[in-house]
Amino acid sequence: MTHTRRIALLTCLLLPTMSQADPVNESNVTTFSAGQPAKAEDVNNTIQALITAVNDNAARIAQLEAQNAATLTEKISGKQFLFHSMSSKLGRGSWTDNNPSDSTIAAVHHSRTTMASFHEVGRLRLNNNGTMSLQLRTGENNTNIDTSKVDYPDGPTGVPAPAFIESESVENGDSAAGTWELNGQSLKLSIGGDVSTVWVSPDGQFLMRPEFLSFADTEAYYGGGLKVLGSENLIGIQMTTTGQLAVSHDAGGNQPINNGDAIGNGTVFIRNNGLADLKITGIDGNGSYSIAIPTTIGPGQSVPGTMTFPPGPGSVTLKTDDPLFPTFTVFYSNP
Repeated sequence: MTHTRRIALLTCLLLPTMSQADPVNESNVTTFSAGQPAKAEDVNNTIQALITAVNDNAARIAQLEAQNAATLTEKISGKQFLFHSMSSKLGRGSWTDNNPSDSTIAAVHHSRTTMASFHEVGRLRLNNNGTMSLQLRTGENNTNIDTSKVDYPDGPTGVPAPAFIESESVENGDSAAGTWELNGQSLKLSIGGDVSTVWVSPDGQFLMRPEFLSFADTEAYYGGGLKVLGSENLIGIQMTTTGQLAVSHDAGGNQPINNGDAIGNGTVFIRNNGLADLKITGIDGNGSYSIAIPTTIGPGQSVPGTMTFPPGPGSVTLKTDDPLFPTFTVFYSNP
């Protein structure tokens, strides 16, 4: 077999894998003309240039395969997710009060229609040791429409009374700790005796409730039952670049101070439970208070802060770049 035929055969064997390789260094490739003798050095240099490009391609493929081979558990361990949950319910029920406080009334027949919506925005942290932490900001809107009919001892009966409409909106913050367990793409979250299951995307970037949940229930209400229909859904996305504010009486976070708690003069610890720097962007309050804390706290870092408050009641609010809970307020009441 001539040198030219060997070069052509080798090139045909290598070309299928070269399509994804780095470009071949053309300075190491010799171009042969018809009738030109092929020197062994030139042929070897050309072959080596092709081998180098193919080996580089193989290394890149091996690296990608290793990344894809990471288990789903490895992809979500030590990560945090921002999630949003929404639910709603509609209920209706009736009951009769045969012993009203007004002696001139024999009985009151009540009827209630209730409409409620709930939303939760939270941050879920899945620790490497199988424990988890949860921060929540919850909201609830309720509207109740009560109607009633009155029976009088000597008649008449079934007299309509004016309708009563009640609306209420509530915002709350909460935190909790528990454990997590992954089985396939099913993530079980356990907090106390409550267990919730969500679905994890294959790349570990998204959480979703496996299905759009609907429910029917009967809630006890005074002497009757309120028939309730409702629905709920949840979606979450992995976050990797946010800080997470926590305040406690001790450096280890075993004596937490919750948003809205009352404290006195002394030292507290400001901790960043997030995966990126947490910046303290401002402090607001009333009275001549004094607070000494750093403006930037690194991931996992806990720093002491000295708080001195004036006599009397008041409050102080820390402002941060935490996207979920940007403010943290404590109250004081010094003698």
